[in-house]
Amino acid sequence: MERKRQLLRLGVATLIATACILPIGVQAAELRYGSDQCFIRTYNKAHLAKNPAQQVTQIRFVHRPSAYNFDEAALSQGQGGRVKEQVALVDVRFRNQRRLKQTVYCTNESGARLCGVECDGGRFAYRFKPNGSMLIELRKTGGMLLGSFCGEESADQSHWFGTNKDDQLFRLDPADMSACSDLQ
Repeated sequence: MERKRQLLRLGVATLIATACILPIGVQAAELRYGSDQCFIRTYNKAHLAKNPAQQVTQIRFVHRPSAYNFDEAALSQGQGGRVKEQVALVDVRFRNQRRLKQTVYCTNESGARLCGVECDGGRFAYRFKPNGSMLIELRKTGGMLLGSFCGEESADQSHWFGTNKDDQLFRLDPADMSACSDLQ
C-alpha cells in the first residue's frame, strides 16, 4: 500500500514539474500581440469513420505577429495599448486532399471574439478553454470563405466553409510553432 502511495506522489510530482517546464507560449488564454501562437487539430481515421459527414481532416490556426513588423503603437486603440486587430491564418485540409488557407483578422471587442475575412468573406467566433485549447465555431456566424482574396474567387480554389453541420465546431490544441512553420 505504501508503494502505491509513493508511486502516486511521484506521478503527481511529475505532472506538476512537466506543467512548469512547458514553453510559455504553448498555453493561451488570448491572442497576444507579442508572441507567435500555433493551434492544430488532426482527425484520425477512427474519428473520421465515426463522423462520415465531416469533411475536415486537419485544421490549423497560426497567429504570427512577429512576421508582420507592425508598429504596436500605431495599431493600438486606447485602453492601455490594446491592439485592435490581430492577423492570423487558417489552414484547412479536407477528405478529398484539398487544402485551403485564408488570412483572417481577429478582434476581441466588448467580449465578442471574432475572426473574419476581408470583403465580406464571412467570419467565425473563437474562444479559449481553461486548458489553453482554442474553440473555433462557425455554426452561428454563417461560415467563411477559404482560399479567396477580395473577389478573386474561383470554384476550384475557394470553398465556403462551415455550412456542413459536421464542420462547424473545432477544438484545436496549442502546439509548438514548428507545427505551423510552413504557414506564412
